[in-house]
Order: sequence, then C-alpha cells, then structure tokens
Amino acid sequence: MTAQSTLRFAQFNLSLAGRKVGDIKSQMLASTPSRQIKNLAATLQRVRPDVVVLCEFDHPGNGGDDGALAAFCERHLAEPQHGETPIDYPYRYLPATNTV
Repeated sequence: MTAQSTLRFAQFNLSLAGRKVGDIKSQMLASTPSRQIKNLAATLQRVRPDVVVLCEFDHPGNGGDDGALAAFCERHLAEPQHGETPIDYPYRYLPATNTV
C-alpha cells in the first residue's frame, strides 16, 4: 500500500487593481501595506495551499510580473502576518488577460 498524497489548491478573486500602471507594485512595496494585502498573506500562511490562483491581481497588461507579485511573495508571504508562519511560492506565472 502506498502513502496517499494531498495537493491543496486555493483561488482568490482579489479585485486588486490600480488606477495606473505601477499602483499595485507601489502598494506591495509600501512600508505600511493595505489591510487586504496583509490579510491575504495571513490567509495563505494559515491555509498553506500548494497551488494558489490569484484572480484580478493587476499587472502591466501583457502578462509578466512588473515586480508586484515578486514583492508580494518576498515582502508579505515571506514575513509572518498576524502570527502565522511564512510560506514560499518559488514558481509564479502572470498570464496576459483579455480584460482592461
């Protein structure tokens, strides 16, 4: 008999968009992040999914990370939020979207 493995997925619809290019990156790099950002990081740290889908995470438009997703991972997920244990997601992908 083989050991059973569990793969955990999480999906969040963030509605995390700025008025202009770079707004979300600025929020991620701010010395005092928004409550939404801190709560999202804390939730991921608490639930600890293996794969995360973050819908409506703003980016430059053609896909790819302008630094906002990297900053979220490095500054918020890698730091304890609300007493939770940091978590690392080394693989990230931001696809192009058909929305503006």
